[in-house]
Amino acid sequence: MNRITLVATAAVIVATLCPASWGQGARRLTGNVREGVDEHNDALNQEMNNGMTGTNANQTRQMQQQLQQQQPVTEELKTGWLTRKSRDGKDVRLYFAYPGNLTKAKRAPGLLVVQEWWGVNEDIQERTREFANKGFYAVAPDLYYGKSTDDPAEAAKLRQAMTDAVALTAMKTGMDLLQEEVRNGVVDAMHTGAIGWCMGGQEALLLAIADSRVKATAIFYGPLVTDAAQLKSVQGPVLGVFGNDDKGPSPADVEKFKAALKEAGKTDVTILQYDGVGHAFASKAAAKMGLYNEAKAGEAWSKTWAWLDAKLPRK
Repeated sequence: MNRITLVATAAVIVATLCPASWGQGARRLTGNVREGVDEHNDALNQEMNNGMTGTNANQTRQMQQQLQQQQPVTEELKTGWLTRKSRDGKDVRLYFAYPGNLTKAKRAPGLLVVQEWWGVNEDIQERTREFANKGFYAVAPDLYYGKSTDDPAEAAKLRQAMTDAVALTAMKTGMDLLQEEVRNGVVDAMHTGAIGWCMGGQEALLLAIADSRVKATAIFYGPLVTDAAQLKSVQGPVLGVFGNDDKGPSPADVEKFKAALKEAGKTDVTILQYDGVGHAFASKAAAKMGLYNEAKAGEAWSKTWAWLDAKLPRK
């Protein structure tokens, strides 16, 4: 089969239907993390309220302007949206970005970019392009199926309305696209991972548990799975980035996560914890709530890039 040529206009690619048992498995897998989601959401709302009280209005406006005034994408990148059929027949929107010079002799590592509770907003699209600029074939599945917001109250409603099974469907559809490009010879199947922030951190971890095609997993905060039996199915290295002032997940939650990974036999685990910051400290979109910390975010990103270089190397 010839390589897919992706274009910015929407295209629909039909895939085979998956068995009904997959959806049942997703429900079993994610059922035991819902309590953590509620705790995480309560903690995030508390941090948002605290952060908004002390936020400097001028600084917030400046950060919003930076998000709105993105630098143009380099000519070497191929970017855009497409719509692809999931295995159970749903239309899933995917934002993609990849280097334009991919060949079978120069395959790219694949990376699934999992949104925060805002949706696939400009911040997530910018990150997806940034990964592509670094040499990744990056795909951001739209877990909200066309919706996004910059309003925290609306974001909370969208998050609550989304089920983990629905999110897994969208993420697996993104992995299907990467797998098709593996067959086309331009993506490296053994160097394909997932990265997510906040809600997306949780969903990236759930995907790694459910889908063996994920060979490396990076989590920025978000509810954690602490059941060693479930974590045994995670493939490859794990990176976790957390703020020690976070209440969900708290430092105690992170310790439970580390212990469960160890019990599950996972030895390639990197946990980064930062004092003086809480939830969403590495998210530019959270600047409006006073949660973004540019200095600590820069430090965390520097170490994340080094981890990606080591675990998902580009040729």
